[in-house]
Amino acid sequence: MNKQRNSLVLLILLMAFMSLTYIFFISESKNSVASFASNGNLNLKNWDWSKDEIVELNGEWSFYPNLLKEDIDVNSVPKIEKVPGSWEDYTDIHLSPYGFCTYKLKVYGLKPLEIYGVELSDEATAYNLFANNKKIASNGVVSNKFKTYTPQWNPITSVFETDENGEVELIMEIANFDYYTGGFWNSIKIGKVEDILSYSNKNKMIDMFIFSTVFIIGLFSLGLFFIYRKDKTTLYFSVLCFTNSFRTLLINQRLISDMLTQLDWHMLTRLEFLTAYILLPIWGLFIVHLFEIKKYSIYIKRFFYSYILFCFFLTFITPNKVYSSFIEPNKWLSIIFTLYFLFCVVRANINRQEGAELMLYGVFGIIVSMLQEIFIRGPVSWLPFGSLNFVICCFLITLQQFLSIIRKNDILEAKVIIDPLTGLYNRAYINKIENALFSKQKNQNKYLMFLDLDRFKYINDTFGHKIGDFVLQKMGQRLRNVLKTTDIICRYGGDEFIIIVTAENNDEIAKITYRIINEVKKPFVKDENVYYVGISIGITKSNEKLNNIESLIKSSDEAMYKAKKNGGNQYYLWE
Repeated sequence: MNKQRNSLVLLILLMAFMSLTYIFFISESKNSVASFASNGNLNLKNWDWSKDEIVELNGEWSFYPNLLKEDIDVNSVPKIEKVPGSWEDYTDIHLSPYGFCTYKLKVYGLKPLEIYGVELSDEATAYNLFANNKKIASNGVVSNKFKTYTPQWNPITSVFETDENGEVELIMEIANFDYYTGGFWNSIKIGKVEDILSYSNKNKMIDMFIFSTVFIIGLFSLGLFFIYRKDKTTLYFSVLCFTNSFRTLLINQRLISDMLTQLDWHMLTRLEFLTAYILLPIWGLFIVHLFEIKKYSIYIKRFFYSYILFCFFLTFITPNKVYSSFIEPNKWLSIIFTLYFLFCVVRANINRQEGAELMLYGVFGIIVSMLQEIFIRGPVSWLPFGSLNFVICCFLITLQQFLSIIRKNDILEAKVIIDPLTGLYNRAYINKIENALFSKQKNQNKYLMFLDLDRFKYINDTFGHKIGDFVLQKMGQRLRNVLKTTDIICRYGGDEFIIIVTAENNDEIAKITYRIINEVKKPFVKDENVYYVGISIGITKSNEKLNNIESLIKSSDEAMYKAKKNGGNQYYLWE
C-alpha cells in the first residue's frame, strides 16, 4: 500500500513538473502553420498576420532537376513537385538521391519593401537560398560536382526584403553526393523578424533544457553506480542518459555545431547514426537489469553487447551509403524489441514489481507525444517532453531500486553487527572498529569495561530462558540510559557485556562504574514478579602495551573475576 501511494505521489509530481515545463516553453511561442503553394506560387494576401503566426512554405514548388540557379534560362521548363519531399519520392522523374536540383517559389501578398525573417532547418545536404536574386542563406558548398561540393547541416535564421509590389521570389539550390536520401526535407518558415528569432531561440532553449536535464540525471546515476557498483542498473541508465543527451545536441537545432566547430559533417553524421543505433541495446540492457529478467538474460545481454560493437564498427568504418542503409533493419529490430520490452513492463505491473507503474507511465507519455507529433500541430512539439518524461520516470525507478538496495544492505549489515535480543552491538562490531578506536591518535584515555551479571545463571535456570532474556533486554536498556551516546556498548555473549568509554582519569571512570552498579541493583519486574541481579566489572585502561581489543578484553576479564571473587556487585581496575 505504501509503495502504491509513493508511486502515485511521484506520478503527480512528475505530471506537474512536465506541465509547468511545457507551459513555460509555449508561453511566448508563436505557432508554425503550413501554407499550400500551387504551381510554384503562393498568395498570402488573405493571410491573417494579426495572429503573428509563422508561415511554413509548403506545397507545390517549381522544380528543376539536375540544374543550378545559374543554369536556368528561358528554355528551362520546370516540373512541379511538393515540398517538403525527397528526390527519390518523385516517382514521375525517378531521381537518384545523389545529385543537385533547384526549386523556385513566388510569394505574393506581403507588405511592400518590408523586411521578413526566415528560418531554415537542414536540407540534404548543402543549399543556397536566394530571395529576389540575393543570397540570404547558405549551408555548406553547393556544386554540380562531388569534388567541389561540401555538405553541412546547420539551422539558419536570416532576413529578406520584399519588392515594391510586396512580392518575393525564393530560389533554393540543393546538392547531395553523400547522404542516402536527398531533397528538400524541411519547410522554410517566414514571419516577422522578431517572431522568427523568438521561434529559433525557443527551439534552442528546448534542446539545451533537454540536454542539460538528461545529462545531469546521467551524472547523478553514474555517481550512484560508483557508490554501489554491484548494481549495474544505474550504470546502464547513466550511459542511456549520456547517449540520449548527446543525441539531442546532434539533431534538431544541432547545437553541437556551435560547441565543436572543428567537427565536419561526416563525423557529425556518423555520431548521429551511432547514437540512434545504440540507444536500443543500451535501453535493452537497462530493462534486463531493472526488472531482473532471468530467462535467456545471458543470451540477450550478449546480443546487445555484440550489437553495440557492430554499430561502432558500422558507423566509423563504412561509408555513409553503407551505415545509413542500416536504418531500416534497425527500425524493425527496434519495433520487435520494444514490443518485448513492453511485455516485460506489463508483466512487471502484473507482478507488482517496484517501479513498473512509473515505467508504464513513461511509455504512455512517449506514445502520446508521438501521436501529437503525427496528428496534432502545436506551437511546441510534445516529443522532446515525452522523451524527457520517460527519462525522468526511468530515473525515479532507478533511484527507488537503488535506495531499496541500500536499505536491504543496511538491514543485512545491522544483522551482522547488532545483537538481536538486546539491540546492542555484538562481538563482530568490536572487532570491526578496533583500528579506528585504538589508533595512536585516539588511544588516549580509552577504558574497556568487562561486565558479568551476578546470579544470572540461577535466574535463567530457575525461572527459564524467557525470564533470562527479559533480564538481558532490560540490562541493555539500563546501560544505554546511564551511558553517553558516544560510548560503545556491546553484548559479548551470554550475560557478559563490554563497554568502551573515554574518561579523563580513574576517578571519572569510577563514577561511571558506580552509576552502572546502582542501575543494575534496581529490581527487574515482570508479571508482578521481582528479580534481582548484581554485576561484577573489570576495567582496563589502554596504553602503549595494551592497545588492541584482544589484550584489553583479556585484562578486563581477569579484573572482572577478581571483582566477582571479592563478593561481586563491584568493580576492579586492572593495574
